[in-house]
Amino acid sequence: MAGQPVNPELQRLIRLAAMGGSLAAKILAAGVIGWLLDRWLSTGPWLLVILLLLGTTSALIQFIREALRESGGSAIGASRGSGPGPGGSSPRRATPAPGETRPSPAAGKKDRTG
Repeated sequence: MAGQPVNPELQRLIRLAAMGGSLAAKILAAGVIGWLLDRWLSTGPWLLVILLLLGTTSALIQFIREALRESGGSAIGASRGSGPGPGGSSPRRATPAPGETRPSPAAGKKDRTG
């Protein structure tokens, strides 16, 4: 099969399967590490529960980021340069700062009656 082009749909399916496998692996790894630490430190189920919650949270955040990147969709904070900071624009203030003037909304409109 070397040298033959791979179907783009097959590539996408493989990436999606890898995302799901990665999600499950991260949660499982957090659970195993928590269980081992609980046994070693005799702390009961507490480290298992804490690490499962942390592992699940981080795995879901990563999964959602990858899914948004894969689908090309946008969500709050998903697109680069959508907020204040380098490359982004800060939101427009509701009221002008002292000494700041803004054109009225009607100033940029042309008369379309003619």
